Amino acid sequence: MHFFSFPYTSQQAKDKVIELADKILKKSEDVEIENIFPTEPGDVFLKKIEKSLEVAMPLFEIGFKETPDSEDTLKGQIMNEMLLDLMFGESTDFYQRLYNEGIISSVFGYEVMASEGYLINIVGGEAPDPERVYDEVVNEINRVRDQGLYEELFENVKGSSGSKSTELGEKAGADGMVADYESLKAG
Repeated sequence: MHFFSFPYTSQQAKDKVIELADKILKKSEDVEIENIFPTEPGDVFLKKIEKSLEVAMPLFEIGFKETPDSEDTLKGQIMNEMLLDLMFGESTDFYQRLYNEGIISSVFGYEVMASEGYLINIVGGEAPDPERVYDEVVNEINRVRDQGLYEELFENVKGSSGSKSTELGEKAGADGMVADYESLKAG
């Protein structure tokens, strides 16, 4: 992983790019571009899609749609990554139980996708019975909703240099954005 440091503020960098573009590109009329983001409906378009393919083991993806906080989509994405780490990461009881019982394979993971107007949490992988995995995932979400998170696991995930959430937080410059277990519980 490489990190680059530029000796400019973001405004200075923007000004420098415009200055270079003005030197290199042909002159033309100014054009104003208006970004229009369509309104994302709150409900799910299709609850289930199935395709029959010749694969050794069925593949699946389970998505949970949310409406992100319009103020800070990145923060919501980082917090959801941490939450998925806490619920479905390799060190969790959930993952270990399902893996040891053969319900999931080692090809199991999760991610968060977010942009203007949408945020989706995705759990996916290979499993002999994807419907069973779906039921287990929903049960785990309900368990966490009812009982909360395990504080010790939160501290392990937060401090783990190999965790997806730590990596994402570092990339975004978000060290300490989710300062502790209590702020995630409250969040």
